[in-house]
Amino acid sequence: MRSPRSEFVPERTGNSLQQLSGIVVILALIAMILLLSKYRKKKIQPFIDAFAEAYCTVTDRVLNGSNVVDRVRYETGEGGYVRALPPEDQAKSIREIFNRGVDAEDIEQIKTMFSMRHKTQEYLTSINLIGKKINLIMNRCYDLTNLCLSLIDDPSKIRDKKDIEELEFYFSRQKKIRGEMLKEIVSQECYSKMKPY
Repeated sequence: MRSPRSEFVPERTGNSLQQLSGIVVILALIAMILLLSKYRKKKIQPFIDAFAEAYCTVTDRVLNGSNVVDRVRYETGEGGYVRALPPEDQAKSIREIFNRGVDAEDIEQIKTMFSMRHKTQEYLTSINLIGKKINLIMNRCYDLTNLCLSLIDDPSKIRDKKDIEELEFYFSRQKKIRGEMLKEIVSQECYSKMKPY
C-alpha cells in the first residue's frame, strides 16, 4: 500500500544528465549569438565610424562648431500650425544658421551618412543583439540631421511644434548626441577625434 504522501510527489521523467545537456545547448546558442554579434560589429565598425565622422562634419559646419542655446522664434496659427519667424527676427545664432543655409558639402555629408547607414544595416540581422542598438542610434542621428538640414535650408518648411523641438535638440544637444548616443557605437579612435561640445 502506498503512503498518502507519495501521491503528491511528482515522478522524475528524465535524468539530470539530459537536463544538464539541454542547459549547455541553450548556453552554447546564446554564446554563439553574442560572438556572432561581436564579429559583425567588428566587420561593420568602419561603416559606423564613417557615418559618425560625416555626422560630426556636417553638424560642425552647420552649427559653426558650438552649441546653440537660443530658441527658435515662431508664431502659432490656427489648428496648432507653426511658422518660424524670418531670420531677421531670430536671435543672432539662429539667424546665422538660417542665413548660411545648406551647401553642397553638407549634402555630400548627409549622402555619406545615408550610404554608411545602409552598408551597416546590410550586415545586421534581427537576432543581432548589438545591431538593434546600432540601428536605433544611426536611424535617430540620420533622421534628425536630414530633417534639420531640410528645415535650415528652407525654414518655411517648419510646420509644427515637433519641427521646432527637433531643431532645438539638434542645435543644443550635441554633447548628448556625441557623448552618449554615438559613443555607444563608434570605435574609441573615432570617438577621440570627435569635437566635444
